[in-house]
Amino acid sequence: YPDTDYLIIDTAPGIHAVDFVIRPERLLAFLDSKILDWLQWFAGSGGDANWFQKMLRGGARGILQALGKIGGENLILSLGEMLLLLDKVFFRMVKRLELARDWLSREETQIFAVAALRDDAISVSRELSRLMTEEGIVPDALLLNRALSDAMLDEKSNVLEWEATNPSEILFQKFTLSMIEKQLQIQKDIHKTGDFRNVFTLPVMSNLENKSELRVHDLRELGEALYQQLPDAAQAKQAR
Repeated sequence: YPDTDYLIIDTAPGIHAVDFVIRPERLLAFLDSKILDWLQWFAGSGGDANWFQKMLRGGARGILQALGKIGGENLILSLGEMLLLLDKVFFRMVKRLELARDWLSREETQIFAVAALRDDAISVSRELSRLMTEEGIVPDALLLNRALSDAMLDEKSNVLEWEATNPSEILFQKFTLSMIEKQLQIQKDIHKTGDFRNVFTLPVMSNLENKSELRVHDLRELGEALYQQLPDAAQAKQAR
């Protein structure tokens, strides 16, 4: 991707993302196994096979038929047919796994863990950090998703001084203060753990809540909100 400044790869959530990236050898071992070839031969016609392949296929069929007596021949046949259909998909998956491992090994690659702004954000983020660290993957930062913006956090004193006059205003004031204090406390506690070099926030954006009308410029605004918090962006701003 020579024409891009940043390439962002979004993964599956939580532990599934770590497992997908660090354990591709299990899938590769399965794809390279002889039994996979046997299953495909068993399900396919094999009309284009040479005499040696046909001989091997005959032996493979005997082994699979013996297995079929244990687990059911229809099950073995169905699995073989499925593998024939998914052959291209498997190889595409392997290619993506190889690319993922290559990207992870590059110095310029940054790994951000994402956590929702909830009461369990600290325990979830620490567990993700532990899993990645055990596999030699050091997360660069934690992103608190759908958080209040820094500008909103700075308004805490003004919200406290606001003289609410009716029940609706009082309720709104209490809710706003509760959200501000909750986010500040979570950010403070995560910083104390020392599991992440940085903690950034991705602010709530109303335009992104409507999934049916997603627009590129809305995503660009979200990217800009994150970029402004990155150390490199801060240094560039000071240089100006």
